[in-house]
Amino acid sequence: MCKPVFNLKKKVDSEIEFYLEQEKKLIERYSAKDENGHPKFLAGGRIELNDMDSKIAFEKEITNLRDLDIDGIDVVEVSASEFREDSILPSPNELLILEDLIKFID
Repeated sequence: MCKPVFNLKKKVDSEIEFYLEQEKKLIERYSAKDENGHPKFLAGGRIELNDMDSKIAFEKEITNLRDLDIDGIDVVEVSASEFREDSILPSPNELLILEDLIKFID
């Protein structure tokens, strides 16, 4: 992986870790618990919330979390020649996902 993409990956991974930690805290706070104190899940993987007030609060807080602006992640310009092997070039699907973060130049 070329250095600019590696640095971008580290920043994105850090933001993902933050998001997942915050989401876990919200689930712990608002979910119904099983006999072992673990969050209960409904069919389809959704969490079972304590009550209607918990549902409203959870939805508000998770929406605020999803709407957070991410600072410090700038568009990275890379050349295909920076990739040492064709096998590590991003796939077309990955390029679509990353189009707002990586600009290929050549």
